[in-house]
Amino acid sequence: PASAAEAVVAVKDQAMRILASALNQFDSDPMQAVRAIKQQAETLKALAIKTGDASLAIAAAGLETTLAGGAPTKATLAGPINAVLALASPESLSRAG
Repeated sequence: PASAAEAVVAVKDQAMRILASALNQFDSDPMQAVRAIKQQAETLKALAIKTGDASLAIAAAGLETTLAGGAPTKATLAGPINAVLALASPESLSRAG
């Protein structure tokens, strides 16, 4: 990335792609999916705080709350993950596969 702003966008896009992929792969490896989702929630929350993105901070915190609430399932994670993904650029999600 040529600038700090581009670096922020790159990190956010990658985290969003990983979240989408983890949700899609949840049934085949739930433990790995939960680990990936936790890491991306932390990354996005820190990025949101750093950049002052209140919407993203709230969505990431909601995802962290769901993860902390016991044994997460694909069904319980889908809503909070989709709330985070709704804040992604369409281009980043089109590359999520």
